[in-house]
Amino acid sequence: PVSDGGATVSSVTINFPAANTSTNRSGYIIIRRAGATPPSAVPVDGTFYTVGATINNGVVAAIITSNTATSATVSGLAVNTQHSFQVIAYN
Repeated sequence: PVSDGGATVSSVTINFPAANTSTNRSGYIIIRRAGATPPSAVPVDGTFYTVGATINNGVVAAIITSNTATSATVSGLAVNTQHSFQVIAYN
Protein backbone atom coordinates (compact mmCIF):
# COMPACT_ATOMS: atom_id res chain seq x y z
CA PRO A 1 0.00 0.00 0.00
CA VAL A 2 1.08 3.55 -0.77
CA SER A 3 -0.24 6.76 0.80
CA ASP A 4 -0.14 10.25 -0.68
CA GLY A 5 -0.32 11.91 2.75
CA GLY A 6 -3.13 14.31 1.85
CA ALA A 7 -2.30 15.74 -1.54
CA THR A 8 -3.15 19.40 -2.12
CA VAL A 9 -3.50 18.69 -5.84
CA SER A 10 -5.93 16.45 -7.69
CA SER A 11 -3.30 14.04 -9.03
CA VAL A 12 -0.33 12.12 -7.68
CA THR A 13 2.37 9.92 -9.18
CA ILE A 14 2.54 6.46 -7.63
CA ASN A 15 5.92 4.70 -7.78
CA PHE A 16 6.04 0.97 -7.18
CA PRO A 17 8.52 -1.87 -7.62
CA ALA A 18 8.07 -4.15 -10.61
CA ALA A 19 6.33 -7.42 -9.80
CA ASN A 20 8.44 -10.54 -9.75
CA THR A 21 8.89 -11.80 -13.32
CA SER A 22 7.61 -15.23 -12.30
CA THR A 23 4.09 -13.77 -12.00
CA ASN A 24 3.79 -13.45 -15.81
CA ARG A 25 2.08 -10.13 -15.26
CA SER A 26 0.43 -8.22 -18.09
CA GLY A 27 0.08 -4.98 -16.16
CA TYR A 28 -1.17 -3.44 -12.94
CA ILE A 29 -4.42 -2.27 -11.38
CA ILE A 30 -4.11 0.66 -8.97
CA ILE A 31 -6.81 0.78 -6.31
CA ARG A 32 -7.59 4.01 -4.40
CA ARG A 33 -9.28 4.58 -1.07
CA ALA A 34 -9.78 7.89 0.75
CA GLY A 35 -8.19 7.95 4.20
CA ALA A 36 -5.17 6.41 5.89
CA THR A 37 -6.43 2.83 5.80
CA PRO A 38 -5.22 1.15 2.61
CA PRO A 39 -7.70 -0.60 0.37
CA SER A 40 -7.92 -4.37 0.63
CA ALA A 41 -9.05 -5.17 -2.89
CA VAL A 42 -9.11 -8.74 -4.12
CA PRO A 43 -9.89 -8.75 -7.85
CA VAL A 44 -11.88 -11.72 -9.14
CA ASP A 45 -10.10 -13.87 -11.73
CA GLY A 46 -11.60 -13.49 -15.19
CA THR A 47 -13.32 -10.17 -14.37
CA PHE A 48 -12.63 -7.15 -16.59
CA TYR A 49 -12.29 -3.97 -14.52
CA THR A 50 -12.49 -0.35 -15.65
CA VAL A 51 -11.41 2.88 -13.96
CA GLY A 52 -14.05 3.82 -11.39
CA ALA A 53 -15.13 0.24 -10.67
CA THR A 54 -15.42 -0.75 -7.01
CA ILE A 55 -13.41 -3.71 -5.72
CA ASN A 56 -14.11 -4.47 -2.07
CA ASN A 57 -13.42 -1.21 -0.19
CA GLY A 58 -11.51 0.55 -2.97
CA VAL A 59 -12.03 2.09 -6.38
CA VAL A 60 -9.99 1.34 -9.50
CA ALA A 61 -7.93 4.50 -10.01
CA ALA A 62 -5.82 3.34 -12.96
CA ILE A 63 -5.17 0.35 -15.15
CA ILE A 64 -1.60 0.08 -16.42
CA THR A 65 -1.26 -2.18 -19.46
CA SER A 66 2.53 -2.19 -19.49
CA ASN A 67 4.21 -5.06 -17.69
CA THR A 68 7.40 -3.02 -17.29
CA ALA A 69 5.82 0.06 -15.69
CA THR A 70 7.03 1.14 -12.25
CA SER A 71 4.99 4.34 -11.89
CA ALA A 72 1.64 5.83 -12.84
CA THR A 73 -0.12 9.14 -12.38
CA VAL A 74 -3.53 8.95 -10.74
CA SER A 75 -5.85 11.91 -11.25
CA GLY A 76 -9.31 12.89 -10.12
CA LEU A 77 -8.40 12.90 -6.42
CA ALA A 78 -10.25 15.03 -3.86
CA VAL A 79 -7.88 17.80 -2.78
CA ASN A 80 -6.83 18.09 0.86
CA THR A 81 -7.86 14.47 1.39
CA GLN A 82 -5.49 11.67 2.26
CA HIS A 83 -5.64 8.75 -0.17
CA SER A 84 -4.16 5.28 0.14
CA PHE A 85 -3.34 3.05 -2.80
CA GLN A 86 -2.86 -0.61 -3.54
CA VAL A 87 -0.99 -1.79 -6.64
CA ILE A 88 -1.92 -5.25 -7.92
CA ALA A 89 -0.20 -7.05 -10.79
CA TYR A 90 -2.54 -8.87 -13.16
CA ASN A 91 -2.06 -11.37 -15.95
